[in-house]
Amino acid sequence: MLNDISIITVSPGLAITNLGRDFKFSIGFIIFGAPFMFLNARSAEKGARNLTSAVANAEQSYDYWAECGPSYSESSWLSSGQGIKAIKAFYTEMIDEIEKITPGITKDLA
Repeated sequence: MLNDISIITVSPGLAITNLGRDFKFSIGFIIFGAPFMFLNARSAEKGARNLTSAVANAEQSYDYWAECGPSYSESSWLSSGQGIKAIKAFYTEMIDEIEKITPGITKDLA
């Protein structure tokens, strides 16, 4: 049905960015959270590297990508009967939503 489409879940990990620049952090977070982030979080560049490596190596990617390498899923639910039904329902719902936005765009997928 979707032979040419790959869906890869990518986790950039804990990264320090300025996405929270508008938040007003409590003094407790500043005292305890900032050192934790400084010691444990990677830079935004390293987080982005994980995303780009997943895209660049899409043919060798599997269903989940973390720490700049593919990680195999331990779940077998997607390949079970209920998982296949859920995938088909999700696909149908997504096609319907995409068609609402741009009618006729999915005609070549069938």
